[in-house]
Amino acid sequence: VIKIQLLLYEYFFFFFFKQKTAYEMLRSLVGSEMCIRDRYKHDLDLEEYKFFLLGGEIIEQENIPRNPGPDWLTNVKWENVQQLDRLSVFNGIVNSFMHNTKEWRRWYLSDAPEDEILPPGEWSKKIDELKNMIILKCLRPDRVLFETAKFVKKKLGSDQFVNPKPFTLRELYDESDSNTPILFILSTGVDPYPNLHQFAMSLDRQLVSISLGQGQAKFAKKKLYDGAKNGSWVYLANCHLSTQFLSELEKILESIRSETSDQFRLWLSSNPHPRFPISMLQRCIKVTTEPPKGIKNNMIRLYTSMVEEQFTQVQDKERFKYKKLLFALCWFHTIIIERKKFKTLGWNVMYDFNDSDYKICENIIYEYIDKNTEKSPDQVGGVPWEAIRFLIAEVNYGGRVTDEWDRRLLKVYAEEFFDEKILNPEERFRLATDPQTPYFVPEENNQKSVQDQTTKALTSQSITAQYYESKIREFPNIEKPDAFGQHINAQVSSQIADTNNLINSILSLQPRSQVSGGESKEVVVERKIGELLQKIPNELDHQEVYERIGAYDQHPLKVVLLQEIQRYNKLIEVVRQSLVNLDRGLKGFVLISEDLENILDSLYDNKVPLSWSFAYHSLKPLGSWIDDLDKRLEQLRNWAYKGQPNVFWISGFSFPTGFTTAILQQSARVKSLPIDTLDFEFNVLGDTQSSAPKEGAYINGLFLEGAKWDYEKGYLDEADPMRLYYNMPIIHLRPVNKELKLKTKKGVPTYICPCYMFPIRTGVREKPSYMFSITLNSGQHESNFWTKRGTALLMSLAE
Repeated sequence: VIKIQLLLYEYFFFFFFKQKTAYEMLRSLVGSEMCIRDRYKHDLDLEEYKFFLLGGEIIEQENIPRNPGPDWLTNVKWENVQQLDRLSVFNGIVNSFMHNTKEWRRWYLSDAPEDEILPPGEWSKKIDELKNMIILKCLRPDRVLFETAKFVKKKLGSDQFVNPKPFTLRELYDESDSNTPILFILSTGVDPYPNLHQFAMSLDRQLVSISLGQGQAKFAKKKLYDGAKNGSWVYLANCHLSTQFLSELEKILESIRSETSDQFRLWLSSNPHPRFPISMLQRCIKVTTEPPKGIKNNMIRLYTSMVEEQFTQVQDKERFKYKKLLFALCWFHTIIIERKKFKTLGWNVMYDFNDSDYKICENIIYEYIDKNTEKSPDQVGGVPWEAIRFLIAEVNYGGRVTDEWDRRLLKVYAEEFFDEKILNPEERFRLATDPQTPYFVPEENNQKSVQDQTTKALTSQSITAQYYESKIREFPNIEKPDAFGQHINAQVSSQIADTNNLINSILSLQPRSQVSGGESKEVVVERKIGELLQKIPNELDHQEVYERIGAYDQHPLKVVLLQEIQRYNKLIEVVRQSLVNLDRGLKGFVLISEDLENILDSLYDNKVPLSWSFAYHSLKPLGSWIDDLDKRLEQLRNWAYKGQPNVFWISGFSFPTGFTTAILQQSARVKSLPIDTLDFEFNVLGDTQSSAPKEGAYINGLFLEGAKWDYEKGYLDEADPMRLYYNMPIIHLRPVNKELKLKTKKGVPTYICPCYMFPIRTGVREKPSYMFSITLNSGQHESNFWTKRGTALLMSLAE
């Protein structure tokens, strides 16, 4: 069975790369699986492979020795090292950390630890590529994909699985024939038609384009028959909108096979769609179309498509302004598209900004620069800046934006790039605030000299565009996060997310009934069930607590306590009952339902089952989630039996906004004011408070992402490299009158910092993530600086 499975995998992967369908995000996945399947035949250590995918077993906190480097090694990573030490091949790595802390710190903080020599130890002599990937996953998960690429290249002996050779339309044409359609699998923001049209013209072929959809099938059939007869090309776009017609399309191609001209070609384009007919998919040559990556390539793409008439149509006296603003627009468009790579630190929601947004804004700039005759108060240098910024950031691009914090970011970029300083002829306008970045709006050009100096590499038809393209080619090939106003940690965080996606994808491909390290999946889960049943905290007696705290007066905070107890009691009941039922199912006493099977898979993968997420959503792995649940119950238990705490661990509430509303209700009752006239004033304090505040509440348990808090000076500051999160000090939530709040702290630079319940800032279907916002002192930087950093507070982490 294993041999047959290996043959099927090898055939699939050969087919995958033989076709031109290797999406960049899938290359590491496919290459890794090919290596693992190949090594399966050569005694792959299943225990090591399982550790790479799933991590280690749960370790009791009291059994973990002191962290030797708390200033750079987080507790979670130190726990990973403890788990690593339990693998026989890594036995002794804990002692290595204890005795070689400086060497490990140097290795940990290096830019490319996968290329560095590991600190000394007996285990270090046994390291191969897979073991190195395991160490990286435990300590530097942001570098796992880089080591994976080296692993794949070395194991498979070819670079094509890491960096496949790009295709050309000429190669596709030569490889195809009149009976083999060519299918473009679309990506957001990419349209293959312009290049295909240009290629058809170069070969003197007629190209007929039809966009499929309702009512287009009849017209498409006619053009197919005509094209097959006279040898023209047919391009059927958006095939995913007419999957029913695709089944008929294959029959049409068979029926005209004998009468088809050799010059005929059928080109198709489609988004990935589950109902795309398999037989048609197998018949086609499949090609992925992905947008260019990076600021430089995207800017070049925009300028390459420009023609000289685009510049000459503008009045001579206004042309200077138009060219400057057009460059700023190209930069703006590129930045907001490429910012997606930073995941949640880029955008809360991933938006499909595309070239149509850019074209509309290009027309807006043309209209306001060339035909602007009415003068308004906001005009500087004859340009209505406010109107341009509003139409671009609020109406056009902003029309796609659904998150208010994303809209704030869009407005910040618009204010920065569409500024009157861009028209200053005596000073180059800097596009990135960091002085180390080489990004400027180019100065005016001498078109005649440019035409003489234009090289073949510059393919744009416009002389003016060629000049700007030549300046863009001076940009770095790989941009640093500074170009986006981001910190290097944003790139690290994004790479960690990519690693997690790779591992989750590999897990999804694994056979569900596998044997791991000599133990079956069922045996592993059965042992975990026993461990979890011992660790699950006991429920609190709701009625006893009700009577003990005297909740008859319906005091807001007492109501919060009782409601939290109800939610957590329900959660513990569900967790315990599902574990008991699954244990009975594994022993054969009851049937394992679909829900229990999902729980089985989650426990084996060290993940929290989805059915346990109804009380609160969490991205923590299973072991951390259980420890966190115990701490949450401990806070409620102490509150119920020892009295209201001086400082509330707000992250321990299943419904934090219920708690903050209760604080406002309590203050409104005392002051006899409507609750909607009150708001919070936020004061950041120290790490301890010996007594409760006279008004409001002290809270802790928040993590700062995208910045750190300067304890001495009391404001936001730049994060240290490789420190993605910082613990926030205690914060005093003090209810005040909204009007009074507006009058206080004038002149103090502040940043309105959003607070999220878990790292997925856009939330999930079951739970929103955004809770509230807290006003923080922005320190030496203005608010816009932290907005571009994506700075936010989190109540929980994914670790």
